[in-house]
Amino acid sequence: MSPRIRLSAFVATFGALVSSAAFAATALTPGTPLTVNFGANTLITNAYIDVDASAKQLTVNMTGSGGDVDLFLRYGSPFPDTANCSTAATAPPCLSYDMIQRYAQYHSMSSSSNESIVVTNASTIPLTAGRWYITAINGSKSSATATLTATPSTTVATANIALDFGNPSTNSTDPTQSCDVAPWSDATAASAVGGNPGTTLGDQRKNALQYAVQQLAQQLNSPVPITVHACWAHLGGTATRATLAHASSTSLAFTDTSFPMPWLAKRYTWYSNTQIARMGGTTPCGALGGSCVGVDGDVVEITFNSDIGTAGVLGGSPFYFGYTPDNSTNSSDFIAIAMHEITHGLGFLGLANTDPSAGPIGARAGITKSATTVTYQNYDLGPWDDVFGDSIVDVGADMQSYTPFFGYELNSQPNNAARAAAMTSGNTVTTTSTGTRFAPTLLRWSDPLAVNSSANQATGPAPNNFPSLYAPCDVTKTTACSTSVGSTLSHTVQQGDLMNAFYNAGQSRMMGLAQPMLAAMGWSNAPAPAATFAKPFTGIWYDRAHSGHGLDFRFVGHDDLGDNYFLIFYTYDASGAVEIFQSQGHVVDGVYVPAIIGPDGSTLVRMHYDPVAKKATPVAVTGGSIVVDFNQAANSPACRAIDRSAEVNAGLLLGVLSWKFVDQSSPPNTLEQGDWCIQPLTTLAQNASPDLGGLYYGGSSDSGWGFSVLDVNRGSQGNQVALDFYFGDASGKPVWAVANALPFVNGQPIPLMQNAAGYCRSCTPVKQNPVQIGTITLNLDASNPANDTATINANLPGGAFVRNNVRIYNIGVAQQP
Repeated sequence: MSPRIRLSAFVATFGALVSSAAFAATALTPGTPLTVNFGANTLITNAYIDVDASAKQLTVNMTGSGGDVDLFLRYGSPFPDTANCSTAATAPPCLSYDMIQRYAQYHSMSSSSNESIVVTNASTIPLTAGRWYITAINGSKSSATATLTATPSTTVATANIALDFGNPSTNSTDPTQSCDVAPWSDATAASAVGGNPGTTLGDQRKNALQYAVQQLAQQLNSPVPITVHACWAHLGGTATRATLAHASSTSLAFTDTSFPMPWLAKRYTWYSNTQIARMGGTTPCGALGGSCVGVDGDVVEITFNSDIGTAGVLGGSPFYFGYTPDNSTNSSDFIAIAMHEITHGLGFLGLANTDPSAGPIGARAGITKSATTVTYQNYDLGPWDDVFGDSIVDVGADMQSYTPFFGYELNSQPNNAARAAAMTSGNTVTTTSTGTRFAPTLLRWSDPLAVNSSANQATGPAPNNFPSLYAPCDVTKTTACSTSVGSTLSHTVQQGDLMNAFYNAGQSRMMGLAQPMLAAMGWSNAPAPAATFAKPFTGIWYDRAHSGHGLDFRFVGHDDLGDNYFLIFYTYDASGAVEIFQSQGHVVDGVYVPAIIGPDGSTLVRMHYDPVAKKATPVAVTGGSIVVDFNQAANSPACRAIDRSAEVNAGLLLGVLSWKFVDQSSPPNTLEQGDWCIQPLTTLAQNASPDLGGLYYGGSSDSGWGFSVLDVNRGSQGNQVALDFYFGDASGKPVWAVANALPFVNGQPIPLMQNAAGYCRSCTPVKQNPVQIGTITLNLDASNPANDTATINANLPGGAFVRNNVRIYNIGVAQQP
């Protein structure tokens, strides 16, 4: 079946919550339930469990009734709580669902109050000795009662693969996607075969499928349970060819700034829901939201061909349902076929397009705004890599060089042709012949877990020893990919391997290469190294595609929640007028998560300057929110909108800046939003020593204006000072200007430059025309900051901003490279 897209994976909640503080910072006794009574829209923060070095698995369960309680877990540092929240009626809420979700490293958030998270020493963010913090939220308008239990264990338990033999469905558009469950209860008498004791055809079918999933469960050793929806449909066939079965995961998703799943190893990358659940230690509905009831709780759907065994299909050759392998050429091994197909559903699935009617051959998958399935053309969002394709390489004809199948490329996908060529590299497949089935291809799997596996039959130096993947495109076609028997690149090319593209008599029942290949995509049971996250730094950050807008990002200290940053977002509104927003928050696991500032739950505040009182006051409601993810930003569509290969190849840290503005309706309507790719103007390694950089202002008696300074070492040219100046005009509206001096000399006036008019955040960028509006003169004393002064003369319509030799104060904190 075609996997669905869980739309919840692209929608972030922006609801404010109030904490129920009774259980804040409560120590849990291992294995002992804690009863929690939740009011409507309440939460408990920072219950915790201390784990020692002997633990290999931690299971956190929430079992409840009423309401809709969700569960969140993180290691090492706590979630934000309400300890410092104002109790005033006019005070803004200080916590939101969105904030808690961004702090969490794992979550379970189904539509019920029964949630579970399992973390092991093999998880992406592995179980580590120390303190694990737990927050639970009842997001419902109804109350809930639940028990919270955290249980460390010195062993990792193996979960079962369950089967759903019910929930039939009919697809009138494509009957091959229907789900007929009647064959599982077929009362036709049958004789025991190969150890299968079933006495009816239906029982033998059920028994054989149960045996198949038991074999997979034993070889996978997954700590997370899996449920497979088992179906039949008329898939047809001929006397010589037929699709025996097909299967896939029931949905696909990825993690990005709109829906964080930090346990996924690769951001902005398609994963199946089976991989997401396995890596997240929860159910698919817990990971992606929604119901876990009935077919909604199934993660894989497998459909067997009910035409197998009829006279017109494969000469009437039936399925073989025996437990013991059968090498007969007169039947098809049901158990081996089931294991093969379910393995596809576990994530052994490449999404690169092979259907010319769907879009360009080799294209990566994107979505439309109303998407329920992926698309390869006319997409509104994306495209994105998929985790299967990220381990594929295209080997050169010289068998020495190779290039990534995906890798960094623009959203226009200029590498489609190269991928299409790689998928025709078998030189044996046509629409009428499967050719030499096990001839090596130039489409190879490069991850070392499979390359170094004993199951790998490929030999020689790299890339000769990379396992071959099936190249499905017909080499006799020059303009389009036509696949043989509907097969795809999601198969191996190796004698006897479970995941070969074609069924063979004596088909293996061992996972073979699929086991280390799946391990590279989230199914590993090997102890994992400690997780690492991007570490951003103080500086001016900007998007080359939106010149004139940017961020002033300043480190101001550290507390128990992490590194604290002050952020200024300088931009323009719909009319091109200047807008300046402020935000303050923490960098949590490489993501800037701002505090709530406005009573509407906004995280951006706009200031209004009073030139008489010499102070600024916040505008109460902006509806604005912002988040910046500095992890793997090069994978994002935002960073592939224009060519940033030079930055990517140089290893420059990039970030995805997601901004949004909503109105005050309930629920709020989004007025505008965007994702921008930002990069630093300079790096920490370029800073001068001593470093005069910082965030300066006029002190408590002269606030509401200030400027940021970058102090850059330019070698023989001297030090360069780049400055962003923020202030208000005569009417109190925000204004900003820039100044640049190379070399910087104390006491020497620096021109202040300003764009006469800008362009809005969602408008097509236009060339900026800066004009000089005045000067700024600095005297900065690294040895004695009490001597720091500034003289400013900025001429604006309706008045001027003037300061003569005033004392300035630096509230920034220096960072080391």
